[in-house]
Amino acid sequence: MPVAAFNGAKPVVIPWSFMRGDPVTFVIGVPTLTADSYTITRVNGVEVATINSAFNLTGKTFQAAIAQSYGSTVLATLTVTHNGTGGEMTLALAQAASEGLTSGRYVWELVETTSGSPVTIAIGPVIVTEGVVAR
Repeated sequence: MPVAAFNGAKPVVIPWSFMRGDPVTFVIGVPTLTADSYTITRVNGVEVATINSAFNLTGKTFQAAIAQSYGSTVLATLTVTHNGTGGEMTLALAQAASEGLTSGRYVWELVETTSGSPVTIAIGPVIVTEGVVAR
């Protein structure tokens, strides 16, 4: 699970990828901005984040989308939900939306919209790959 410790200064960069035509779901953990709010351990060469002190997301609203490039037309919208005091956001892309993207490189953005003044929380590249097995 990626961890997004957002401090308001700049968005966290989270790259991700998926197979075209598959439904996509991933979780972003959001720790508080205190010392030792999360720890990173390496398991079989992969960094694993553990949140020790979760950020309270209660009352917060978010939007996320995929586009060809920043500032261009939105090509797919992700559903964003969270578990309140648990500090986890779940982002989901429906199978139909995944199917609607061609293989290639895109960008994505996650924005907090609670206050009416959008604040970018996370950005990054998205790689969409055509599968080997027919879908």
